[in-house]
Amino acid sequence: MIWVSDGCISGNPYNKSNISRQTKTIEQYQSEVDLFWEDSFQKNEFEKPFDFFMAIDGFMVTPHLFDILNSQNSSIRKVLYLYDRVEGNYELDMFFKYYSDVYSFDLGDCAHFGLHHLPIYWVPTEKKTTEDYDIFGMASFSWGARYEVYKALKDLARSNGLNDYIKLYYPPVQNKLSYLLRYFAYKIQGKNYLSLSDLNDDLFTDKSLTPKEFRDLILSSKVILDTQNSNQDGMTARFMWALGAEKKIITTNKAVVQNVFYTPDQIYVLSIDNLNGVVDFISKDYQMPDDKRRIIQQYRIDNWVNTMLMGK
Repeated sequence: MIWVSDGCISGNPYNKSNISRQTKTIEQYQSEVDLFWEDSFQKNEFEKPFDFFMAIDGFMVTPHLFDILNSQNSSIRKVLYLYDRVEGNYELDMFFKYYSDVYSFDLGDCAHFGLHHLPIYWVPTEKKTTEDYDIFGMASFSWGARYEVYKALKDLARSNGLNDYIKLYYPPVQNKLSYLLRYFAYKIQGKNYLSLSDLNDDLFTDKSLTPKEFRDLILSSKVILDTQNSNQDGMTARFMWALGAEKKIITTNKAVVQNVFYTPDQIYVLSIDNLNGVVDFISKDYQMPDDKRRIIQQYRIDNWVNTMLMGK
């Protein structure tokens, strides 16, 4: 097996998720990618024909790459997995026709482009014998729905005596005077901006979590808080990790009810306008039924990979 990073050539014009960065023309970028693959296939490790080609998001593909792969093995299975929404992110749908199958975590894209729906994988970990928190949620700060949800759930936990780890990450303030000047400038313009006293609230933290720390907190908590981007209806990695750990989940993603693993006993669809029932949901114990466990096992990483290897 050979792993190739798809970020080794800069200026990708198909990546629309960051409009501020410098991009190349499609012709320039594809020419560089073609040269990269031609050079790569001259190396010894690329000499033997491949039986399987898998692209994650699929930035570094061109028609020429598929010509090379097919010339080595006309029966090669070529699959693409999309971790993000196509529109405004990885606009590579013109290459879908070159793959044997394309999978996506996003239900909307699957319906629009005729793709296979496959939620993000989860990795099995050793379960904790104790749960330190009633509810855990950690995300980067942003104004709007995420801030409102985290603040509301933090206040709810405080007022009901729940042991919570609900935090929004905000980068450390390096220069307080500069920050204050920026704060007043925004306020004069009628724009939202967090004050230094806001950042002293327990809702905020300037310490990020490593992936291991994040997973450990999921395993150490009874209920996991999940919020999704407004332009996506696929389930986040955070959600799938919690699902695989057999945790209860509170999510703002209303599309979750369309998934075969959904059950209201494990998954609470949150409406910020109505928090009735949240405390009751958190307080109740949950035992996953065998039929749901069998469904969720399909997304364990080995089964997840096997789904794409074997086809669906």
